[in-house]
Order: sequence, then C-alpha cells, then structure tokens
Amino acid sequence: MTKLLIIRGIPGSGKSTMARQLVQAGEYDVMVEADFFFMTEAGYKWRQDLLPKAHAWCQHEVYANLLRGKDTIVSNTFITLWQIQPYINFCKRWNIDFSVVEAKGCYQNIHGVPEEKVKNMENLWEKYHG
Repeated sequence: MTKLLIIRGIPGSGKSTMARQLVQAGEYDVMVEADFFFMTEAGYKWRQDLLPKAHAWCQHEVYANLLRGKDTIVSNTFITLWQIQPYINFCKRWNIDFSVVEAKGCYQNIHGVPEEKVKNMENLWEKYHG
C-alpha cells in the first residue's frame, strides 16, 4: 500500500536531512518540499509573495506522486495543524497510509531564517496527536 510520511519541524531541525536519508535508504521513493519550488539554476531564491504558490505546488506534487503509487515524504515546517490537514484528508480519501513525525535535531538553518522568526515559530507550534 502506498504511504505518505509528513515530516514537520522548525528550520534547522533536520527535516530535509531525515527525508533524504529515508529516500536514500529506499524506504520512500520521493521527497517533496515547498522549498523545491524556489530552486533555480542560480540557487535558492525564496520569495514571500510566492509562498502560497509554493505550497500549492508542493501539495500537487505530493498528491500526483501518491496517485502514481510512489511512497512519498513531504517535509515542511507545518507549524500549525491546519497546514498538514489537506495531506491527511487526501490520504483518508484515497486510502493511503500516512504518518506524521516531528524533526527535533539541531542542524544548520540552511535558508537563513532569522532567529527571531524561528523563536516565533516555536511559540506558535501546535502538537500533533494522531
């Protein structure tokens, strides 16, 4: 049965690292992150005004991979529960196994998210009880 792993955590918690390791180990076929939307030939070019578009793209990519039968990881901050709910609803609708994990490592914040913003995310964090 096809499965989805939702990895959530603050910047620098190891979401991408965890996802890459699971794909490299062959436990999942593909990983998708909203950050991929911002990758260009010149590197990572994040834009606040494109964030909603990036998340819509991310959802579309995850859903398309799942419907093709690919075991998929979606890795984003997902600070609040409403942000993961569309993925959960999709999985329930299509009878796809899913799990939600929280990355809690301490890695370099590779996208340069300001410390004040990271602290704000920590304060807004909603625990998942699935």
